[in-house]
Amino acid sequence: MKQVKARVSWIDNAKFFAIACVVLGHSFSLIKGNFNGYDEINLFIVAFNMPLFALLSGVTSFQALSKISSFSDLLIYFNKITWHIGVPTIVYTLIAMAIGYGMQMRWDRCTISAILLIIVCASVYLIRFSKYSSKLKKIVHYFPYCLLPVCLLNQSVWYFVYVILSFFAAAISAFISNKSEKYKRFIYCILFAIISLLIAPISPFFSTVELYFPFVIGYLFASYKGLSEVSNKTGMQLTIAVILLVIGVFTFIKYYSISNQFYLLNLNQAFMNGQMDIFALRQISAISLSVTFVIIIQFLSKSYNLISTVGAMTFGIYPIHSELIVIAKRGRGLLIGYNVVWLKLIIVIFIALLLLSVSVIFVTVIRKTDFTKLLFLGE
Repeated sequence: MKQVKARVSWIDNAKFFAIACVVLGHSFSLIKGNFNGYDEINLFIVAFNMPLFALLSGVTSFQALSKISSFSDLLIYFNKITWHIGVPTIVYTLIAMAIGYGMQMRWDRCTISAILLIIVCASVYLIRFSKYSSKLKKIVHYFPYCLLPVCLLNQSVWYFVYVILSFFAAAISAFISNKSEKYKRFIYCILFAIISLLIAPISPFFSTVELYFPFVIGYLFASYKGLSEVSNKTGMQLTIAVILLVIGVFTFIKYYSISNQFYLLNLNQAFMNGQMDIFALRQISAISLSVTFVIIIQFLSKSYNLISTVGAMTFGIYPIHSELIVIAKRGRGLLIGYNVVWLKLIIVIFIALLLLSVSVIFVTVIRKTDFTKLLFLGE
């Protein structure tokens, strides 16, 4: 019950919607053969699902960022991020490496990855949960930073790497902008844009730039009380949602293709190829669709329920279902002989629900101890 009171229903409902779309999109990869309509469905999901996560990150991070007023506060925030996001990132990265190399029968690298995973887990237990933890307080501040280079080099769990880099950039921007009495938000947005651009080459798919606008929109939404008043007016909500949905769908239709998604055409490539119009359309579509779904979900969210509870597990569901799909692909996919689109779609939805359910079970088990919660969920 404590968790329900501490969380906001529409935010966790939006997270559920986003992760459900991610799992559904990934489930298509388990189907062999032709699947008419797959590209359109998957590309539409890609158009908004990660931007929606970024927008929600902007909303939920505002309170913590607004409290960074000193260099000490900044270091405390960095330490919190590295422990609660960095440690699970390195754990899932090493698990992905061990599974990946094992499936390739590269047993030397698989063994090294497994040994490194054991060392990391043992180190976390020693530093945070053993009887020696009180004597190792200084190491608590530095340990996660030693692990981050592995994440940057491998990036198996790319979205977690983006979140770490983006939160670091946001924290530095907030630290500087919070010192200003006037134009605080403007200074924050400019600094965040500059830092995001500077670190983009080391972020997966230039994601700190790709997802900059959704994150900032979420931050601004949380910071302006006037927007909260607007979001509570049903008529205005639905009007804005319809307008943004039309804009989002129209711009998506204008640019959508496999080669134009940000995984294959990042900002740098778009600039070098003279395709900045694709980048601009992608941003407009992502922002419009993300805000549309937020408005609709906020309107429909009346209370904290089962969907909200599963949405709160997103941090664990994302990497767990990804690893399950990697393992399932070892079976070379599910061959469906019937060339019936609606039947294939039903099967894909069933697979997605199965993956989601198994991931939720894993997360529930992981939450049984404080040690595993920190390792895998950052809690």
